Amino acid sequence: MAASLTRGRDNGEVIKLSDYRIVGPSWQPDVLKHSRIPFLLAAICFAFSQGLVAQEKPDAEAAMVSEPLERVDTAHEKVSDAVEFMARGVDRFFADERAFEEANETSVQVRLDLISEDGSVDFDSRVRAKVQLPGSERRLRLILESDPRELDPDAPQDDLGDAVDEPSDYIIGVEGERLVGDWQIRPSVGIKVDWPPDPYARLRAIRYFPVGEWVGRVSGTASWFSSDGVDLDGRLDFDRKLSKDKLFRSATSVGWEAEDSTSDASQVFSVFQQTATRTRLAYDVGLKADKDPDWETTQYFGQIRYRRLFNKTWAFDELIPRVSWKEENDFDEELSFLVRLELNFGRGFR
Repeated sequence: MAASLTRGRDNGEVIKLSDYRIVGPSWQPDVLKHSRIPFLLAAICFAFSQGLVAQEKPDAEAAMVSEPLERVDTAHEKVSDAVEFMARGVDRFFADERAFEEANETSVQVRLDLISEDGSVDFDSRVRAKVQLPGSERRLRLILESDPRELDPDAPQDDLGDAVDEPSDYIIGVEGERLVGDWQIRPSVGIKVDWPPDPYARLRAIRYFPVGEWVGRVSGTASWFSSDGVDLDGRLDFDRKLSKDKLFRSATSVGWEAEDSTSDASQVFSVFQQTATRTRLAYDVGLKADKDPDWETTQYFGQIRYRRLFNKTWAFDELIPRVSWKEENDFDEELSFLVRLELNFGRGFR
């Protein structure tokens, strides 16, 4: 399209562009002679209105799609909350390691165990405690517990007889707590109660997450002792509510010790059942494996835990019959039986 620019005599600049003529500051296209502006404005308004209608349709369709999705998300959230609530209730009732790891209130637990295995009867006692430090806004606690490197007799994957092989070693320290996103971060420092004192440092991270109708829990712990170096432990649990009084759990644990460069792992499947207001049952089956130097299964086991709250909210008794098949005994059947008395003190047990 050609264009010319000339200097007018009276009206200033004259710019010719196609059929349009611009004279000075005024806009005077030749088509104005036919007065088509009303039609042009009407066309613009019509196009604009069509655009609005087109924009409203996707929004309406999006609302129709998002509303059912929001309902699904809400239902999913309620199911996840119900499963997590039930799982935490199971942990508190059985007072296992998960409950102790996440405890924030001041509490003291005393356990007295009588263990029958291989025709012999042994006795074991353990104490663990958490005490809130004043002025710390519940973020600092004094802790007393068994050496975390020892086998814990209340964990399903551990052998009942191992609990009394050696006297318990205890550690005392200070534990903190901080929330980082969805993670609970719990650092602690202290010493092993021994001579000479054995300083330690530990960092633990815990997180819950929903997976459909399941609730997952992942925890990782890195520990350092001046005498033995670094230990790493991890655990991944998946819980699912089977009914109003039954919960299924899959627990996978792995560990590594720097002292002898060995690794171990375990897999346990459990069903928890509430049989009455004050009694619950746990059915456990599982296996243990280690890498020394290659991975191999070292034990299979099955056990039933009967636990009863027999006095108010703080006194429990527990019966645990167990059958196991260990590699060290050529996987011959071994039977054991544990009788436990447990006393709990603290605000949560009043």
